[in-house]
Amino acid sequence: MGLPLNPHDGITTVFRLCICRLLTITVDVQYNMYYICLTTFCSACIEVNTMSVRKEFLKNSLFNQIDDSVSAPISIRLPTVLNNELDELSLSLDRSKSSLISEFIKAGIAAANELLKEHSLISDEMKEQFVDQREDNAASFMDRKTFMLNTNYNNDEETHFDMLKNQEAAAFCKGWKEYISQLSKGDTVYLYQSGVGIIASGVVDGELVKSEHYGVADDKYAKSLKDFKTGFKAISARRFKELTGGGANFRRTMVELNSMQSYAIAQEIERLTSAP
Repeated sequence: MGLPLNPHDGITTVFRLCICRLLTITVDVQYNMYYICLTTFCSACIEVNTMSVRKEFLKNSLFNQIDDSVSAPISIRLPTVLNNELDELSLSLDRSKSSLISEFIKAGIAAANELLKEHSLISDEMKEQFVDQREDNAASFMDRKTFMLNTNYNNDEETHFDMLKNQEAAAFCKGWKEYISQLSKGDTVYLYQSGVGIIASGVVDGELVKSEHYGVADDKYAKSLKDFKTGFKAISARRFKELTGGGANFRRTMVELNSMQSYAIAQEIERLTSAP
């Protein structure tokens, strides 16, 4: 059983009970700190839970730069009628206007992501174009390209973390996994986490590896990356625009960057990784 966390309550204690252990988690919301007390009746339980907590801590601290505790101010203008309706909802639901706007934006972004996901599907005709384009010039060094690959974080966090852990470029499911076939040895890949930015880079070094994904055979396509770099401060979409003077389709599974964009991002990663 558990008590809901209320950010206005200061400290909240949550109890979870199972057959062999009692886990008490005290959450200090004000300082974003977590205190864990484990009462157990078997040594195996201690080992399993310690490893689980350690793994989750490392995964989030090393590979995830999302910080929901930080907010950014924005200014918007609404039609008077829409603003009046927002006032009505705010009073009716006893919620602040800013919290309602935030929830509406989240829902709108989620809906837009689904639409963009459908539009990024690769047709059979596009697959043939990809293969023909790269096979004709596969031996040319000048044909080396640079791509920005979305890590699929919004759809499946585990695939994001696996990509970083395995130092690979990967995509999943028919219509999206075929993007990986477009990558050739020597291509540069920047891994992009939705809502965060470019969080890793590497150079394609391996052959295409197909494997099962959630029980579906060959539903994951991947290629290993060498010279892998991660752990630097994420290069956000806004920072990308500042560096390159333009934008890109950050929600597409994979997009090709031009030489100027590639150079600018490479220089920024070099600066971030060499900084003390």
